[in-house]
Amino acid sequence: MLRLVIVIIAAVELLYLAANIPLELTLATLTDRDAHWFNVTSALAEAVIAPLLALAAIGLCIANRRLGLAVFFAALAPFVYLSPIIAFAIGIAIYGF
Repeated sequence: MLRLVIVIIAAVELLYLAANIPLELTLATLTDRDAHWFNVTSALAEAVIAPLLALAAIGLCIANRRLGLAVFFAALAPFVYLSPIIAFAIGIAIYGF
């Protein structure tokens, strides 16, 4: 049952990525030489790291190995998606507008 729940959570995370983040824009940000460092790290996190975490969680569940690590990966992926918002909030809290 835990394996099924982890696979469903990771699949929802992948669908969130596919529905809300245009990959062309993200790849353009990653390859732009004049992009700000925050845009590049945000695009890298949202387009590369988070989907890899979700796919790793699905792979570990299907292989029935290291379910604890799969739970950690499935729980970490949403935080990677939210990391730009968290960083923005911290910056506003420290420096203000």
